[in-house]
Amino acid sequence: MFASIVNRRLRVSATKQVLGVMLPVLTLVGARAQDPLRSTQDEMQAACGLAAMTDYKKANFALMQEGMPLMSVEETIAQRRLQEQFCLRIVRCAFTEQSSPQFIAAFDSCLSDEALEKYNAVPRDRE
Repeated sequence: MFASIVNRRLRVSATKQVLGVMLPVLTLVGARAQDPLRSTQDEMQAACGLAAMTDYKKANFALMQEGMPLMSVEETIAQRRLQEQFCLRIVRCAFTEQSSPQFIAAFDSCLSDEALEKYNAVPRDRE
């Protein structure tokens, strides 16, 4: 029962994550379909993002299985490190320059999204 709930949550979560991260890439694919070189690059970015998401979801699910019914402190820390590595990997799919404002903002946004999702939270209103 628990495993089916977790699997369902992971599928919904994966769909949201892929759509949220890859939607800009997919939009570019449609907009630049006339340029074969650009289309190939966009397809590579989409494949990179999908691979990152798939690997992350598998590893996260395995970690959650180990920590049933409650994750230890060490497992919680390992999950956070897994989130950090996932965000770094998925942002690298779209941006190459790690010191660019776009890269930094995308990485920060990814980490925030993962934390919000983990705790079923909502973002604070920014003033």
